[in-house]
Amino acid sequence: MLMARSRRDGTWNVGTGRATSILELLRAMEQKMGPAVEVEHGPSRPGDVGHSRLSVDKIESELGWRPQRDLPSGLADTL
Repeated sequence: MLMARSRRDGTWNVGTGRATSILELLRAMEQKMGPAVEVEHGPSRPGDVGHSRLSVDKIESELGWRPQRDLPSGLADTL
């Protein structure tokens, strides 16, 4: 809603501001929806991203927005 009310034009990342592994995301989703798949670990593949985190610095500095929910809370709201 903050972006919709803003007169600013741009693209901003919206996230928790902390890194979340695929396994953490799966576990958080399973807590809300129940077990979905059996996890099978394998070697890294060429092109796999080792670590990634959205930066929320731009939306914080330009619009004054800060994350107010953690991943489990956000998933619960979304689901």
